[in-house]
Amino acid sequence: MERRLQKALVREKAVVETQRLFLSVTSHDFRTPLTIIDGAARRIGRMAGADSPIAERAAAIRATARRMAQAIDRTLGWSSIAEGKVAFHPELADIGPMVEKAVANQRALHPDRAFSVELGELPALLLDAGLIERSLDNLLSNAVKYSPAGAGVDVRCVRRGKRVELSVSDHGIGVPEADMRRMFTRFFRAGNTRGTKGTGIGLNAVKFYMGLHGGKVALRSVEGEGSTFTLSFPIK
Repeated sequence: MERRLQKALVREKAVVETQRLFLSVTSHDFRTPLTIIDGAARRIGRMAGADSPIAERAAAIRATARRMAQAIDRTLGWSSIAEGKVAFHPELADIGPMVEKAVANQRALHPDRAFSVELGELPALLLDAGLIERSLDNLLSNAVKYSPAGAGVDVRCVRRGKRVELSVSDHGIGVPEADMRRMFTRFFRAGNTRGTKGTGIGLNAVKFYMGLHGGKVALRSVEGEGSTFTLSFPIK
């Protein structure tokens, strides 16, 4: 029995290492051409003029390139976690502008969606802006991905006692109750997401990033009605 368990563990480690190497190499190979595409589309848009149909198409190309770049960033983020090489550089900062920037990026990518934002009176927090940006991008893009076309996304950030809570709520497919406890497990995807592309690494990364901040991430969901993910930050 012990020998079989050891063999299974070795196989699992080999699979994880293969996945890590594949994601790392593939992500790197995609980044350079995306940068070239984005730069070329920007120049075409400028040459065509603001009101030109060509400028609109160039803007659509840039939005798609940004969406792919964000997916690559999420993938590289997981690769860094797997290697234990996540750089963490927190600075005292206002989380409000970070939230507004993340929502603005999603509005540009999904002009058909309505994003509501509520920001309370918030104290400065010790934050790594890059990791917070990745976390918000993941939660917001998931809210869009797992909701029907046109459904809104609600973002709320308020102070509660000695913590700041940032929530992202959607009105989508929700999470089956049986899957709730595993939603932050690496590579796990809920049973009702079949047919929708995904890797199962984003929420695990969010949990890891929040741990670096001394914070937590929580999920409330009702299948068929929607989900709310809440990031909780300590006030120091």
